[in-house]
Amino acid sequence: MKADQEITNNLIYLYDKGEINHVLDRSLELIKIYPNDGIIHNLLGAIFSQFNIFEKSFFHLKKANKLDPNNHLILNNLANVYIEINENLKAIDTIFNALSIRPDFAEGYNTLGLALYKNGDIDGSIKKFKKAIELKNDLLSAYNNLGISYKDKNELELAFECFIKAIKINQSFIEPFHNIATIFKDINLKKNRTDLHEIILKLLERKNCVDPNEISNSIIKLLKLDTNFKNIIENYFLIKNKKPIKELISIFASYPLFLKTISVSLICDLRIERILLDIRSEILLSIFETKSSPTLLSFQSSLALHCFTNEYIYSTTLDEKQALEKLETEIDKQFSMSKQPDSHLLLCIASYRPLHEYNWFSMIINNSVLEEVVFRQIEEYYLEDKIEIKKNSYKPSDNISKKVKQQYEENPYPRWINSHFRLFPITIADFVSEIQIKIHNPAISKINELEILIAGCGTGQQSINAALLYKNSNVLAIDLSISSLKYAKRKTEELGLKNIEYLEYDILDLKNLNRKFDVIECVGVLHHMSDPFQGWSILKDCLKDGGLINIGLYSKYARRKINTLRKEIKRKKIKYNCTDIKSYRSLLIRDLPEKIACISHIQDFYNTSMFVDLLFHQYEKQFSLIEIKNYIQKLGLVFCGFEDKRIKDLFQTQNKSKQDLYDLEKWNLFEIKNPDIFAGMYQFWCQKGKNSSHI
Repeated sequence: MKADQEITNNLIYLYDKGEINHVLDRSLELIKIYPNDGIIHNLLGAIFSQFNIFEKSFFHLKKANKLDPNNHLILNNLANVYIEINENLKAIDTIFNALSIRPDFAEGYNTLGLALYKNGDIDGSIKKFKKAIELKNDLLSAYNNLGISYKDKNELELAFECFIKAIKINQSFIEPFHNIATIFKDINLKKNRTDLHEIILKLLERKNCVDPNEISNSIIKLLKLDTNFKNIIENYFLIKNKKPIKELISIFASYPLFLKTISVSLICDLRIERILLDIRSEILLSIFETKSSPTLLSFQSSLALHCFTNEYIYSTTLDEKQALEKLETEIDKQFSMSKQPDSHLLLCIASYRPLHEYNWFSMIINNSVLEEVVFRQIEEYYLEDKIEIKKNSYKPSDNISKKVKQQYEENPYPRWINSHFRLFPITIADFVSEIQIKIHNPAISKINELEILIAGCGTGQQSINAALLYKNSNVLAIDLSISSLKYAKRKTEELGLKNIEYLEYDILDLKNLNRKFDVIECVGVLHHMSDPFQGWSILKDCLKDGGLINIGLYSKYARRKINTLRKEIKRKKIKYNCTDIKSYRSLLIRDLPEKIACISHIQDFYNTSMFVDLLFHQYEKQFSLIEIKNYIQKLGLVFCGFEDKRIKDLFQTQNKSKQDLYDLEKWNLFEIKNPDIFAGMYQFWCQKGKNSSHI
């Protein structure tokens, strides 16, 4: 006996609307009454698949297929479940059956393309995705999947256009936004694309879909393809002589993508920095003569957020300092008289100093103009202040640890707003396959629940990324800095993650923790220890046999120009305080442009904490690949490969054998020929539990 068509149609309608839990409950009730209804079994199979309950999914889908063997939709669902459990050949056979029943089934070709892709046949998948689009030109999942296949073939321009097409079909579909985030910085746009402005703006507005800092340079390049925008950037100070400042502000405010970009990211462009510095100064010096307007307020809000993001790295003149004191006095006076200062006054002051540092911050009446600035400069600060972090009872005995702890208490690194996190978690086996590292003990691939240690988690990007990347994972994230840990925990709570534990802890003290981990990540930490080998050895002892460890270390070759600047800092005896550090940076920009060419294009130059970390760090050791090779051998680890695909692709143009990827001697020769290739740092994986003679 089958259910009435009205009942099943209603279930399908609710399922399509996304009311999955309601449909599940109702379907479970109905299947007891109508045990031979194929539509209800099909719905249950699809729902259980979404919940990763594959045994029940197969039961209901196979029952549905038995009841209705010629239903191509049931076969398509069954094929998708086979794909989920990596039974790709079965998926291919199943979907071929569906297509034999319905040759014009666009979704079936999309599923077939996905099965072929998962089975390693990228070219075959492209053909099937194209066929699906030919049959149904608004099938957005096919465009997204086609983009992924093109991306894997490194045909990024084609991939980009596929993702753009998917977004244009339906902007609520989040996957293509995530996919664009991974390739936008590598796209070489040659002409102005106004259609991209809205899409990239939507991308920036989506929480944790993209790290704005990773794409801000590309956004500026896109904006400069606009003739008017390029003209004002290149000729600002000439135009300023002919136009009042409010007109210049109006021009910038007419580009919402520009305002959004500066409000959430650093801008690695000294010309734009000079412009923002000048506008900030002009607003302040004429603040009491300036009339507020929606355009001015919009620009001021973005500028205040930008200055907060770069941690007020811009220097101030004597005239600005005097004008700021006058403005602070006036605002104090108005609050003392129970008056609410105009929003443009508060936004002006917020571009020079965070609002939470003023004793009147709680008296601000929030409004739509101030909302984002108040949230970022006041509310988030006090959210962090209330957060409690578990502390270890130790007191750092190592002098370097004490200095590093103090630096990061004063300058949590890095401060971030949004980041690009994984949309769907994957198994460790899938991750190993994705980044193409060579494991020597396959047991790690079979672990279903991972114990992960992030050693030196900083402000939380790495720990959150791990928690969202690895399926069924528990993450312990440790750091010396309470300030950094509070920042990390606040960001974690924003995302509602429950599988991360934060703990104040020193790597040197980990031997007392009595815990073992399947995966350890320690990126950008060991080179700030007095004895990096000791720290690495302690981490190795915390790793289970067969476990993987991800290490990030600075390169001697890549840091050579930075070392020259550091020597100059020591020679000039620049003091380690905020005022002197900012003054030194201004001097570099003004008098030594040739010396800063090596760093003026990177983010670290445009944020106070990052700039301190770059040139004024309390302690830093650098390495060569031969030293790293010797460390790995002494520790009894096996080198599994570097992580960065771009660097590996460049290496393989000169070293053709796949085995060369795991030969650190050849990598050393490659770096000598390309000394800036590891400008970020060496980032590589090792495995514990096999003889190191393979290195």
